[in-house]
Amino acid sequence: MKKVFPFLFVILSFSLIAQENASIADLTTAIRLDPDVAAPYNNRGNAYGALGEYKSAIADFTTAIRLDPDVAGAYYNRGIAYDNLGEHNRAITDFTTAIRLDPDVAGPYNNRGTAYGDLGEYKSAITDFTTAIRLDPDVATPYNNRGHAYGDLGEYKFAIADFTTAIRLDPDVASAYYNRGLAYGYLDKPNAAIADYTTVIRLDPGDVKAYYNRGFSYGYLGKLNAAIADFTTAIRLDPDVASAYYNRGYAYYKLGEYNIAIADYTTAIKLDPDDVKAYYNRGFSNYKLGEYNTAISDFTTVIRLDPDDVIAYYHRANAYADLGNHKTAIADYTTAIRLDPYDTKSSLHNRGRAKEKAGLPYCSDYKRACELGKCDLYNRKCR
Repeated sequence: MKKVFPFLFVILSFSLIAQENASIADLTTAIRLDPDVAAPYNNRGNAYGALGEYKSAIADFTTAIRLDPDVAGAYYNRGIAYDNLGEHNRAITDFTTAIRLDPDVAGPYNNRGTAYGDLGEYKSAITDFTTAIRLDPDVATPYNNRGHAYGDLGEYKFAIADFTTAIRLDPDVASAYYNRGLAYGYLDKPNAAIADYTTVIRLDPGDVKAYYNRGFSYGYLGKLNAAIADFTTAIRLDPDVASAYYNRGYAYYKLGEYNIAIADYTTAIKLDPDDVKAYYNRGFSNYKLGEYNTAISDFTTVIRLDPDDVIAYYHRANAYADLGNHKTAIADYTTAIRLDPYDTKSSLHNRGRAKEKAGLPYCSDYKRACELGKCDLYNRKCR
């Protein structure tokens, strides 16, 4: 199966100052009446930000900063807007200024940490989250985010400890259960992961990632019907997630439902035409059904997308051999052996058989396969 969805950072949102419920129109009137006061620009920027109009928000925060360059909140809010636009370096600059102006507020440290995390600078992120926790130890979000950063560094036990603290502080934060479920999965604890994803689903029944990852965990445990049910729900909630079709297809394949698996792999390919694994598994499902030419077509696509895929050459060779096209099969087995000379037992064994059926000398291949532990044909035909 394909990997689960990644950890989630949580950024602290805009905080509307003084006029939280004021409309943009009212704030615009206030600005028109007194254009040299910073607060209405800051508040209108927050209103724009709450609507997702981040560029308009940035323009207002910038004006507020020009009018009053010593107000930390305007830098903080502009940093949030930049971060939401994916401009993480600009966000970090603004959060840093907010921290310089008011170093005892936890929010800018948390949000600078998320920006560092989005840039892959996880150690810097952890430092900021730790400071946010020291300044305000009763807020769940920095623990959740620090756990995320630890998870991205592969420090899953530290991550779980932080997610658990976040859950204790706020038992209704779905992302903390989700992130802890991921960490349990990476520690090979699928049952604990399933329990956390189930809680996420209870808190947010529309969470696609929770169904997907719980399905992944069920699949890992061999509970294929449960996995299929979760992938099906994930697909219903978001029919454009290619990997959900891929993983449901894999579960059907493991159940021997090859035609249904092929249908899912085909949808995965439609959504992601460069998905090598979907072509490979569709090819192998077709091979299981005896549809050798169709299987060859899929293995050929795998080879076009990844010319060094040893397994694709090996299985395409098997399909050619089953069609009686032994010389073409020999060429593919030879390529597989060249690409991976350290794991050649099956390729040598099958190439020897193809050579035998093609009327070519074959005992050298059977002998080399026997030296690697596969001796049945060598003992029967060459000794």
